[in-house]
Amino acid sequence: MSTTAPARSALLLRRALCAAALALALAAAACLLACASQESSDGNGLVRSYDDQETVTLSFFALSAVPGMWPDDIVSLDGSTIHVVEDHADYYAKGTTQESYRGFLASRLAENSVDAYIVPAEDVIDFDRHGYLMDLSGLDAASTLSVDALAQSTYDGKVFSIPLSYTGFGFIWNKDMLDAHGLSVPEDLGQFLHVCETLKAAGITPYVANNDFALTAPAMAVGFADLYASDDAEQLLADLSSGATPVSTYMEKGFAFVEMLADKGYLDVDRTLSTAPNNDVEPFLAQEGAFVCGLVGRPGLADAEFATAGTAMPVLDEGSVAVVGADRRMAINPSSEKREYAVEAIEALCAPDNLKRIAGIKGQLTPLADDESNAAGEAYASLVETVRSGNQIPNQDFRLHFNTWASIRDLCRELLAGSSAHDVALRYDDMQRAEVAQYDAQAPSAAE
Repeated sequence: MSTTAPARSALLLRRALCAAALALALAAAACLLACASQESSDGNGLVRSYDDQETVTLSFFALSAVPGMWPDDIVSLDGSTIHVVEDHADYYAKGTTQESYRGFLASRLAENSVDAYIVPAEDVIDFDRHGYLMDLSGLDAASTLSVDALAQSTYDGKVFSIPLSYTGFGFIWNKDMLDAHGLSVPEDLGQFLHVCETLKAAGITPYVANNDFALTAPAMAVGFADLYASDDAEQLLADLSSGATPVSTYMEKGFAFVEMLADKGYLDVDRTLSTAPNNDVEPFLAQEGAFVCGLVGRPGLADAEFATAGTAMPVLDEGSVAVVGADRRMAINPSSEKREYAVEAIEALCAPDNLKRIAGIKGQLTPLADDESNAAGEAYASLVETVRSGNQIPNQDFRLHFNTWASIRDLCRELLAGSSAHDVALRYDDMQRAEVAQYDAQAPSAAE
């Protein structure tokens, strides 16, 4: 069948219009795809990856998130955009503790499925034995750390982490409760015991304690205070590290202090043993006791309906002391195939301006040299002053070839469960000998 000229013209016009519409649709789709390739959201912030650049994705594992921690647009020296995917242990289990995080982390490192991570202080010695810690001494970020923060980030000559903050454990006091009983915030052991005894006589259990740092910090404070205050501290630490001096020489006194708190009823033994690290905040806010243990700027206390004061622990005859440490230690898995990019990401994260920004978010102190800012606020001024004064007690001194923090915590739990201070101190000697022997057996000289 033939078609007339007008009909053919109409058909050609319709075809031209269809082709134009199709071209416009394809152009729009291409534009949408290009936009999608440039901007997408993964819940951790805006991720940008451009068509003319390679995108490198790094996996980062931590206990919990710090909103806004990573700077925007981390670009590698080779022009690649570095995208950090955060994975958090508290996503997998509600109320995840530091101990369960350690288990999750060890599994990921064994599987080589993480590029960067937060290393717990109590795992540094073991992770070093397993080759899980990359030496970060060449990073610019390492050169910006304070003397104390750098010491807290170095083990066996290796800078194993760059901390996001530096902090200290002390006591946080309910000033209104003290005032109501004619008491002041104590400044030494004698005043501390007077406060506790007065409150106990009024029917108040003074110390709202948990089964973790609330035991470890005061035990270490009492046990190691004389060691770190000594003019011969370096030699004394060397003797401890080699095993020449039993750790009970110092720590039996620390365990005896915790034993005293229990025996005198200054803490509730059963409640303490069943209270997880963060579960002491609620009873403290409910004014069930006069003080709680905590870090500078401890989360959860900002809404207290009473005046608070954070101080060093007044557990010494002539004053007080803090247990200090680098916090949120950023480490890199040396087995990661993307470790060079991980280094650049950590450099961006730990740049001084970004560390100051994070301190403001967290209400904590930076690990930077010559930074006197205090984002924790006036309530923590006394504790901050002590933390920055030096000669305080590290939560894990990496000059020692055996664990302190985790071991002392576990032994304090045994103490409250019925063991004596003397018995747990002797058990600590056994643990010290075993760990020192393991270190000596793996030292380079032992293998030659």
